[in-house]
Amino acid sequence: MSFISIEFAVLLVLVLLLILVIRNATARKWILLIASCSFYAYWDWRFLGLLIFVTAMDYFISVWLLRSPNPRARKIMLVTSVTINLAILGFFKYFNFFTGSFNALLSSFGLHLPELNIILPIGISFYTFETLSYVVDVYLGKTRPARSLLDYSVFVTFFPRLVAGPIMRASHFLPQLDRGVQFSRENFLRGAQFFGQGLVKKVAVADSIAMMTDQIYSIPWIFSSETVWIGVLAFGVQVYFDFSGYSDMATGVARLFGFELPVNFNLPFTSRNLTEFWQRWHLSLSLWLRDYLYIPLGGNRMGKARTFFNMFLTMLLGGLWHGASWNFVLWGGAHGVALGIDRAVSREDLSREWSFLRDGWKGLLVFAWIGIACVLFRSPGMNVAYLVTRKLLFIDPLGVDWFFFPAIFYTLVVVFGGFVLRAKKIDLAHIDVRHPHVLPLIAAQYLFAFLFAAGGTSPFIYFQF
Repeated sequence: MSFISIEFAVLLVLVLLLILVIRNATARKWILLIASCSFYAYWDWRFLGLLIFVTAMDYFISVWLLRSPNPRARKIMLVTSVTINLAILGFFKYFNFFTGSFNALLSSFGLHLPELNIILPIGISFYTFETLSYVVDVYLGKTRPARSLLDYSVFVTFFPRLVAGPIMRASHFLPQLDRGVQFSRENFLRGAQFFGQGLVKKVAVADSIAMMTDQIYSIPWIFSSETVWIGVLAFGVQVYFDFSGYSDMATGVARLFGFELPVNFNLPFTSRNLTEFWQRWHLSLSLWLRDYLYIPLGGNRMGKARTFFNMFLTMLLGGLWHGASWNFVLWGGAHGVALGIDRAVSREDLSREWSFLRDGWKGLLVFAWIGIACVLFRSPGMNVAYLVTRKLLFIDPLGVDWFFFPAIFYTLVVVFGGFVLRAKKIDLAHIDVRHPHVLPLIAAQYLFAFLFAAGGTSPFIYFQF
């Protein structure tokens, strides 16, 4: 059930009407839980049982962790939770990847492992990371368990961000849930503004660019090197607006009920180096990897060589989190190496004020690297990545020239528009909804999305993760 569908609109209106009619706090939580389960079951009802099992298991383990005084027993229960969660994620997402790689490597020796027809449960990467962080934080005493199984179930299944994030911490969501569902005029306007902003990003920008990039990555050999360069750089904008558009829409829907989701993107293409880029891109995942992987590995406290290794391993596993293919592994590894080099050579003071003229060219370099690295991210296989790379290197320069105007236009507007927003310190996410100009602005967003929507709506890219 996509955010851009009649089915979702019906579900959202029905839930809002029930929230308005029913004032009891517990009943409202049940409404959210039932709506969230219905939303998830619409994708594939068979995996609703898996989601219920993981939710119940981690809730009862967290309660037991709080009550148990035995350090050894508590550690065993923590390991049990982490092992089961990762085993479920590993089976559904990576079983065929590892068996396929094993078979390709050792088939000449007559060794062969069976491959299964496994369907990937939507959103499993996102909710697994949320439940893992919850149990770990309860074990470390950083957060208290949810007050009830109902509260924890609403946290895990909350439908605006269930299938593609942002990845949320219980310490951020549960206190909001304790206050209850809060429907107000300000929340409604803020939610409508965020949703409209995300809608424009998705249907007008990302889907328009997809009309070019889908063709480039399907048959790269027929296009000229210049056209492939346009498509490669434009895909960086496409994936940014596709995912940040989803995050904005999720934030908007959550705000209708009085909940605030964490910021997931903050003008990443204005970054002066790669370190800053990862402080502005997919923040909920970057912070999760930092807190639960990079820092436990030792972070930057154990010398330069170990710091580089920790960074490389974190980015490598971050790439694997995105998908079960060698493309994603290499994509993560490439970012790990580049980030390590950036850390070693960069002396950038990220605390000083950003300047359009002084720092803009650095943002362009970061943008170019992200687009080039995304060749691995976007290509359906290593053979396509190889062909696209040959085009980028002008080894095979001949082909059809296709200077697709929407891709060029939106790429320029997004990149240089981001420079203007940062230089002028304009924050569209925190517009004062009490100002008279807000209603026309919100109406203009929806009108723009309607008038300039691409011919067809493609699925959100991060739904596959």
